[in-house]
Amino acid sequence: MNYFDLTKNSIDDIAIYCTNDEVNCFVSEVNNKGFIYNGFILSDKIQVQTICNINFYPSSKSGKYIPRLEFKIINKKTGEEKTTNKGFVRISFTNSEDGHEEFWKMIAFLYRFKDLVDLGEFENSFKVVSSEAYILQFKDKTEADKIKDLRELLKQAALDEKSLLLILNDTRKEDLKMFLELLSKEKSLEKYRTTYETELTGPGIEAIWHHFLKLHPWILGMNASLKFIRDFTDEANLGIADTTGKGSPKADLLGIADYTSLIELKTPNTKIFTDAKKSTARTNTWSFTDDFLDGVSQALGQKSTWDVYHKSKDIVKEGKVLNQDRIRTVDARTIFLIGNKKIEMPEDSVEKDIFIKRDTFELFRRNNRNLEILTYDELYERSYFSVYGKLPEN
Repeated sequence: MNYFDLTKNSIDDIAIYCTNDEVNCFVSEVNNKGFIYNGFILSDKIQVQTICNINFYPSSKSGKYIPRLEFKIINKKTGEEKTTNKGFVRISFTNSEDGHEEFWKMIAFLYRFKDLVDLGEFENSFKVVSSEAYILQFKDKTEADKIKDLRELLKQAALDEKSLLLILNDTRKEDLKMFLELLSKEKSLEKYRTTYETELTGPGIEAIWHHFLKLHPWILGMNASLKFIRDFTDEANLGIADTTGKGSPKADLLGIADYTSLIELKTPNTKIFTDAKKSTARTNTWSFTDDFLDGVSQALGQKSTWDVYHKSKDIVKEGKVLNQDRIRTVDARTIFLIGNKKIEMPEDSVEKDIFIKRDTFELFRRNNRNLEILTYDELYERSYFSVYGKLPEN
């Protein structure tokens, strides 16, 4: 008999089909309807397997097919079924080794074919929701409803603090994985654009990074400085417009904590230094690119405008005006994110020009009190350290 191994394979590879005469249905491979499975392997230990035979019977009431599930524990060496003197054995699906996850994968698989399968009373007792569907529903909820749902889930799950930290870390590890892919693989940028096309604010790469950093606020919030930034609003209008409705600068991100911060973004590919040193550059210095200098001027200009006009501007987050008696603005911290230092100024390089670039960049940063300049690779390293407690190997 053929069994689909849920411990190793994905349910995306199989489907339920009707027979040609429509008197029954069966489970088979998506790409090979001739290969029919009699059931599922739910657990595969050294000596025994937990399997589930599945048969379908037509329902006279619904016109669908009723699944009949038969669970067995099989001795892998002898092929004998494990039973008691009463003719049955209790199978416990209490953890991953016992087939707990595989059992629910099987149930979720049946739910995919509700147009064919009659789940009967089972549906009144259990509700199986795919992770994708739940996430989509969750994302559409308000912040207050999200917090409410999470509190209820955590209460029902009875998770301790250690478990919560593990969950948070797992989530952040996935964020870091995406961060690195966007930083190092051009195809990942296009994939991200396709996924979030309706949410991006523009066509360029900068819009992708803008969206990614706002979607994962902990990356900038924890690592831009020692002061934690809780949340962000995007493309904040900072000043007073002229009579044509123009002239007010916009910050890429406005950081919200007890005091506001401004964040200006360029892309990781934006060069900090010119390829060739200009004749006007002094000894032991290198020439900055126009993109870098323009970005510095833009960020400082935004800071100056916000420091002057913040009292006459409402800070609006998700349709609500925030209380500026609590969220203050005093000499607003300004962060400028640009370039990739590891690529443009690698630490392991022995070239004199690279030494000059590194020293010029560091001196510029240290002597600029009003602006914190970060490169994307530095931000990634800080984020990685906050999750793993060490720097990335590469």
